Amino acid sequence: MHYQLACQKYFELTHNVDDCGFSLNHPNQYFIESQKLLTGGQEIKKEQASVDSSQATPPSQITSSSSSAPVSTQSEEMEDLEQIFNEY
Repeated sequence: MHYQLACQKYFELTHNVDDCGFSLNHPNQYFIESQKLLTGGQEIKKEQASVDSSQATPPSQITSSSSSAPVSTQSEEMEDLEQIFNEY
């Protein structure tokens, strides 16, 4: 019934650490501490989503290119498909 102690003991055994020196209180903390040990204390990479959002183009700078692209109708697409299937 001592989940935190059991988790901490499991951490110590799986990472070959005699005493981890901290108390595990959350699964995210387990992950962070594990990554610190496995990477030699290097900084953990942030989620890709945070990087993508910081590099996103603001809506004011987005231009519409749909006017230059040809628009095909559903009937044209169906004709193309029928032609492809008729060849086989």
